[in-house]
Amino acid sequence: MDSTFTITLVRHGETAYNKKQLVCTYTDEPLNDAGKEQGNRVGEKLKDEIFTKVYSSDLLRAQQTAQCILKNSKQENFPAINLDPRLRERNFGKLEGKLKSTWIEPGQAWSKKEGKSLIRYDPTGAETFETLKSRVSSFFQEIDGTTCGNILIVTHGLWILALLEYLRFENDLFVFDIKEHDENGKLGKALKNTAITRMHIVKVGDNMKIELLSHNDDSHLSQSA
Repeated sequence: MDSTFTITLVRHGETAYNKKQLVCTYTDEPLNDAGKEQGNRVGEKLKDEIFTKVYSSDLLRAQQTAQCILKNSKQENFPAINLDPRLRERNFGKLEGKLKSTWIEPGQAWSKKEGKSLIRYDPTGAETFETLKSRVSSFFQEIDGTTCGNILIVTHGLWILALLEYLRFENDLFVFDIKEHDENGKLGKALKNTAITRMHIVKVGDNMKIELLSHNDDSHLSQSA
């Protein structure tokens, strides 16, 4: 089925683990006070958007961020928030609760040696990139042919980066127009809390043209309250 739609991806707000630079994947951390403020700021930025579908990771920090967006929206009859465990962050296993540097530093060395994106690095005991990609592609393929309009997805940083990696390199049917958004490796950099990534998608038959409209946009956090 042919379709045209926009996806608005939002990373969740800050948690205590984020503030301490700790790995937080499956731990069900709530937003801290700063995270709630960030959620309200991104909600204010998106208040005039009309969303036809809303999805969120079932982890609390993502749910609370989605609720902040709902609370600030001017939209009447805001769609129900659909919770989906496929939108969870990549599971880092025994690295949970440790400093992020415990995987990022060896990952950067691996990335430089192999000439591949950091998101593809598989720390020992962590969910592999291939498994994460399977979750990402399963979710994306489910929505891409059945939903039109403006879709809001509240999820996690590595999930969003994995989606971009999948769309760019994993399917010959996708034409991904990134324009200036990949200067100096911008697409591989860590996403900021409540940063927005948006893409416009036109699907005709089995082929799909995807235009990246914005990436890692946190301009709402620098605006005066």
